[in-house]
Amino acid sequence: MTVTIDPDGFHVQVPWPSRSLSPNARVHYMKLAKAKKEARDQAYLLAYAAANGMANSPNLRSDRLDVVIVARPAVRRNRDEDNLVASLKATLDGIALYLGIDDSRFHLQPVVITDPDKANPRIDIYLQEQTK
Repeated sequence: MTVTIDPDGFHVQVPWPSRSLSPNARVHYMKLAKAKKEARDQAYLLAYAAANGMANSPNLRSDRLDVVIVARPAVRRNRDEDNLVASLKATLDGIALYLGIDDSRFHLQPVVITDPDKANPRIDIYLQEQTK
């Protein structure tokens, strides 16, 4: 399956998620709550910053939005894509909060994991009108 990125879509770049957000992490519930709040708040602010770079706020009116996640880890190793997506739940919530939409409209596409970038591990999240 090929993932297509629409250049007219909405793009937010976020840092690599905290280890505390992994479903496999065993952390105290208060530490987990703090990590989720930080990820959600950070994603909200980064989405705000990304939208200000555009002429106006993103116009995403479709009932369903394709979400393409492009991961650029710090090191090359096998990754569990399901855990990566689960680690980004609070991040996606923050983006949806900024856009003023329900994240149930998000339709996740297959995760793309690219070559490592030790200096700047990150996640690029692309939202675009759903293609048929």
